[in-house]
Amino acid sequence: MSLYRPSTRPWRLLGQPLQQQQQQQQQQQQQQQQRQQQQQQQQQQQQQQQQQQQQQQQQQQQQQQQQQQQEHISVFA
Repeated sequence: MSLYRPSTRPWRLLGQPLQQQQQQQQQQQQQQQQRQQQQQQQQQQQQQQQQQQQQQQQQQQQQQQQQQQQEHISVFA
């Protein structure tokens, strides 16, 4: 019986590290998913900035048209 007990202990010790490794892998996967979500959010922000730039260009065009109309009125007067 004294020889049988020491042989069971190493198996229990080997079983514990495997569980720890699995938990670490799961945590790494979750971190990768979070990074992907952050990248998607950054892309959406870039799209919004592009839309704002387009709106600014449209406003500039409207201002130019108003200036041209005022010039025509002054010529006829």
